[in-house]
This record gives sequence, C-alpha cells and structure tokens, in this order.
Amino acid sequence: EDATAAADEVTAYGLNFAVNDDLTVSYSVTENEVKAIGATASSSAEATGINAAYSVGGGSLRIFSGETDNAGYTAGKTQKLTEISLSMSF
Repeated sequence: EDATAAADEVTAYGLNFAVNDDLTVSYSVTENEVKAIGATASSSAEATGINAAYSVGGGSLRIFSGETDNAGYTAGKTQKLTEISLSMSF
C-alpha cells in the first residue's frame, strides 16, 4: 500500500452446490472498498450474484442474475443484470 494513494480492500466469498451431475447452483458476494486518503472520503460497492447451470451432453443452459449496490462507487446507485446463455458443442 502506498500511503499517498487510496487503497482497495476486497472481500469476496462464494458458495457452489452441485445438485446432481447436470445441475449446479452458485451464489457469490464481492465487496470492494476504496479507503480514504487525506480529504478523500472512503467509498464502497457491493455485488451479489446467483448462477444456475444445467448441462446435458454437449449442451449447457446458464442463467445469471446479479445486482451491484453503490455501482461505480456512487452512493444509492444500483445496477441489475440478468444473462441467459445457451452453449452447444458438436
């Protein structure tokens, strides 16, 4: 850490559970805090997400839903994301 610049402190954890050979579900949380230096205020952002993946043969269907609080280190700003993807191998 440089005493003349702001430092990041990141805390992250996740849980992954294989329901069976084909279905996996996971949950994750990441908190990133930019520490204050001098007159600069500390700020933080927290992201959470849940993911499910179902695979059969060469195909996978994946669904992700996530939310970020204080997005871009802007207090009160929330961003949400949902992504669905299908992957096929031949």
